[in-house]
Amino acid sequence: RNSLVKEEKVPYITKRDYAKEAIRNTEKGLQGEYLVINYEKERLIKNPITKPYADKITHVAESGDGHGYDIISYDINLDAPNEVIEIYIEVKTTTGNRDAPFYLSDNELNVARIKGELYKIYRVYDYNTVPKLKIIDNLFDETLEIKPINYIVKGVNQNDKHTKNQLPKNTL
Repeated sequence: RNSLVKEEKVPYITKRDYAKEAIRNTEKGLQGEYLVINYEKERLIKNPITKPYADKITHVAESGDGHGYDIISYDINLDAPNEVIEIYIEVKTTTGNRDAPFYLSDNELNVARIKGELYKIYRVYDYNTVPKLKIIDNLFDETLEIKPINYIVKGVNQNDKHTKNQLPKNTL
């Protein structure tokens, strides 16, 4: 008889190796930063005004990730064309295409607000094939959706009846 049977996929749980994933992401991010530093050096060398600054690019992410950006580079001040100013570059590297979402920390978002037009996101995408670059000059002018996805929980009451002062010993 012509009956239609609908089959649904049963979700299954896979074990993710978060440590390996973090290492891969860190390496990919670092390689993306190196690509951007090379891009910036070439860009600065092409202009006689910015050429002396090509060797002054600073990879601040090498000393830690609390800055809210990865690289300090330079550009011409649009208000004074003979003046060179610092720009602050956050590099976001993904294997996905240009439209793949990327993460931005709360610190990065706050620094972007403070630095304003001096803050740039250099979006390295298609990293595993032929890496390409999209520069986001103004995070808040683009047609981008910035959506919070993590929350911090503070103020856990240590004296409530559900607090256990000691857990049983691990017998495994």
